[in-house]
Amino acid sequence: PISRASPRVRMINMLLDFSRMELGRVPIRPAPFQIGRLLAQIVAGIEADARKRRVTLKTIVDRDLKPVDGDRDRLTQVLENLIKNALDALGDKGGTIEIRTHFEQSRNMVEVHVKDTGRGVPPSLRQRIFAPGFTTKKRGWGLGLALTRRIVEEYHGGEIRLAESQLGKGSTFVVRFPSA
Repeated sequence: PISRASPRVRMINMLLDFSRMELGRVPIRPAPFQIGRLLAQIVAGIEADARKRRVTLKTIVDRDLKPVDGDRDRLTQVLENLIKNALDALGDKGGTIEIRTHFEQSRNMVEVHVKDTGRGVPPSLRQRIFAPGFTTKKRGWGLGLALTRRIVEEYHGGEIRLAESQLGKGSTFVVRFPSA
């Protein structure tokens, strides 16, 4: 998984993925799977890092959650990126990341909410956060959210948005995937 790779390896993989997507050469292998199980694996992979940073990870999975029909590897990349960004938004001050799932029956969509108690996104930057090359980090190339949006929307027919953000209080990202 990406979460165990070094930051440099993650960056190289992101660049390669972004390039492949630009060329239309990304193999997508959709299959039905339970996103709750995937979230449990992702959280287990970052728990030690979160503990070091004094971050509490809460995962709340809807018992009636329908399977997602998607490429498990690509959706792992999406969810790891959102959770890692939430961890980075908390910095060294500690805090909480809540990952919650929900089945939106009226649209037949599985939702994943990633909420943090971090620094929030300033209103002046909210329109740009998904743009390739945009970053507020000292280290990084600004490809994470751009790649995440492309995987969700273009390759899985889903949606991603910054649902809520308050400076000094945190942000909530919501991702929706069609259910299987």
